[in-house]
Amino acid sequence: MNRKGSTRVLFKTIRDITHTFTPRIGIVMNKQGKDLSEEVEVKARWKEYTEDLYRFNATISEKVLARDFTREPSISESEVIRAMKEVANGSAPGIDNIPNRAVERGNEAIVMITKIFNRIWDTAEWPRQWKQSIYIPIPKRGSTCI
Repeated sequence: MNRKGSTRVLFKTIRDITHTFTPRIGIVMNKQGKDLSEEVEVKARWKEYTEDLYRFNATISEKVLARDFTREPSISESEVIRAMKEVANGSAPGIDNIPNRAVERGNEAIVMITKIFNRIWDTAEWPRQWKQSIYIPIPKRGSTCI
């Protein structure tokens, strides 16, 4: 292959013959940059990281709620239908395990969702279950410093 001028094929063949699989292990680091290897430490760091994210969002929410807003009109069914169409089809279901396409199928579901959204809008109280999140860390190549 080298004599024929096909160096790309030559190097690919060499790589295929000599290459052995070596799995990469992502390392989670604490805030000071120290590698964490124990499962308990890694879980504690992920917990700390997500709590910091929510703490940041909570301070924003408190500032927004402190403002005096004028009453907005209720959410209409057409707004819910439009929002449902904008949701990515095939996205993973939430903690309730109900896929998006199950909700889009019927008018009764839209009516119920509209009622739920309007109750949330009127009371400014999110359902407790909607505040729960499932995090599945997907390691990427390189350093996973969080």
